[in-house]
Amino acid sequence: MLRKTYVQHQEEMIELFNAGRTYEDIGKMFGCRKQTVYQIINKKGEPSKRRVLPFLEIDGMRFSLRDNGYYESTVDGKVIPLHRHIYEKHFGIIPPKNQIHHINGIKHDNRIENLMSLTSQEHIRIHNGFELRGEEWWKQCTICGMVKKLSTDFYNSQLNRCKECATLIEKQYRAENPVARQLYWEKNKENINEKRRIKYIENKEENHAKQKAYREAHRDKDIAKSKAYGDAHREEQKAYNKAYHARKKLATPPPNEV
Repeated sequence: MLRKTYVQHQEEMIELFNAGRTYEDIGKMFGCRKQTVYQIINKKGEPSKRRVLPFLEIDGMRFSLRDNGYYESTVDGKVIPLHRHIYEKHFGIIPPKNQIHHINGIKHDNRIENLMSLTSQEHIRIHNGFELRGEEWWKQCTICGMVKKLSTDFYNSQLNRCKECATLIEKQYRAENPVARQLYWEKNKENINEKRRIKYIENKEENHAKQKAYREAHRDKDIAKSKAYGDAHREEQKAYNKAYHARKKLATPPPNEV
């Protein structure tokens, strides 16, 4: 027995069905099963108008354009997408867990030059705004708008903003929230100190070499600067030394007489 609430929408269901919607789509819209939609539509006595989907016949198989935008064929209960069939026809079996990507983004454009095999991670990255240049992945930062290298300029947990922008935002937040800054330090103190220690060890020789090169490059300049300072403050230094020795002499007790 059909519920009255569903029967009240009979005219609307018929219009949607005639417009090309499937029983399943209409059922999802009204919160009922596709069998219920079929019974309601055919209860009025009008013949159902079966929708004829666009299709292609390739290699003896009929591929219909489905609601997901892909051409697919069902053989022995198994769904075969046309883009995978064409790719395998030209390049052989697709590696396990690999996916076929439409380069221009048009799902029904199944020309072989528009298809490429990617891992699931690579496929997800492309559809999330990543760009593959050679062997490196690049991504546009949503904060500064600059396109930067994924391997060096992004944190694994924050792929929508680069390291520089993420650090600035974090510093600004901690500066405006002293309590949050203290909590952040207490929570990550060990990790921060460990990162500093590792960074120091990794860059120790490089930093020592930079310091040595800097001292050698500025040796004459530093000597001249020290000499100029000594000449400018010579009299002042003499007066200070004289006063210091006088204070020291007064503070020294006389030697005990024997």
